[in-house]
Amino acid sequence: MFPMRFRYLLKNKLFITIMIASAAGLLSWAIESHLLITLTPSLSHRVYIMGRVKEVKRDDYVVFSLKGDRFAKDDDKLLKRVSCAEGDALKTVGKGYFCNGALLGTAKDFSLKGEKLKNFVYDGVVERGLLFVTGEHKDSYDSRYFGFIRRDQVTAKAYPVW
Repeated sequence: MFPMRFRYLLKNKLFITIMIASAAGLLSWAIESHLLITLTPSLSHRVYIMGRVKEVKRDDYVVFSLKGDRFAKDDDKLLKRVSCAEGDALKTVGKGYFCNGALLGTAKDFSLKGEKLKNFVYDGVVERGLLFVTGEHKDSYDSRYFGFIRRDQVTAKAYPVW
């Protein structure tokens, strides 16, 4: 009545169920641990693949957490671009931030919610192990406000996909 192949599949429902569950679990793990999706306008890309951190240099995208920050939860993963790295010259002029003479962006006094923002001020060479990270949007919450992050805070590098 049923073709031989279909009877074989019916007899092996358990095998098929296990295979589907395994594939779904593997896909879920891959998405959760290697794919990062951002919905904020802070960066221009929305989908990133996360990779290991070997070295970090200017223009890399990095994932990190800020412990004890009043605007970011301790378990939040933040994604920003390294705008100024160790050995680069970072200078604040008024509300403007410059790395090696190139304008990175300007700071604001208030967040979109009207909260007072403290602007980070620096003039000198970025020390070893420190990174100045920024978003690509004028309203991004980044190093213009919380200052440098340490290299050891970086948990992954991110590579834009879309």
